Amino acid sequence: MKKILNLIDAELIINSFVTLLPDLLVALAILFVFWFVYRISRKPLGIILQRAGFHENLIKLLVENIYKFLLMFLSVIIPNKSVIDEVLVNHSKHGATRIEVPIGIAYKENISEARKVILKKMLEIESILKEPAPDVVVMQLGSSSVEMMIRVWIDDAKYEKPVFSGVMEASKIALDEAGIEIPYPHLQLFIENVEDRVWEKTRELSNLMVTGNES
Repeated sequence: MKKILNLIDAELIINSFVTLLPDLLVALAILFVFWFVYRISRKPLGIILQRAGFHENLIKLLVENIYKFLLMFLSVIIPNKSVIDEVLVNHSKHGATRIEVPIGIAYKENISEARKVILKKMLEIESILKEPAPDVVVMQLGSSSVEMMIRVWIDDAKYEKPVFSGVMEASKIALDEAGIEIPYPHLQLFIENVEDRVWEKTRELSNLMVTGNES
């Protein structure tokens, strides 16, 4: 139990509650108004619809479900309700924010050279902090490439998306300038120990295709 409690970030929970509190209060106030309007308007609404010539079943449907319609409208005007069901990630709790940008190079390329040209290009991006210094690490050996991760730090989380895009573009330019290939997914097929009858059948089919095209 103590281990579970230690994993709970009390500060994050409190900050989330304080952030949501104004919206929750507004939602409760709107909900109360809707409920009050619903209670006092059911009978008048039914009379109005009846005089307008609506069918009795339709009047009953509209009157009984108007509250649900109001609740649906309420859920639309409170976008933060989805926060309750999601995992919250505080990118700026400790000040600087680290951004990770994936990139891959071909197996024939030199990892050290790729790291060198990428890091050199990162120095040209003003938003990236010098300390902690940017770095490039190998994450895994993929099916078509050596998958690497560019890790840089910024001092303000609001620049995360533009810096992410800038790092990706700059790294692509750096690798292109150095002649380092960024491969696309591909498949190599190696054929071994093919029986002679297979090649004979292949030649027969090829001859039939050629004959058909000539005719």
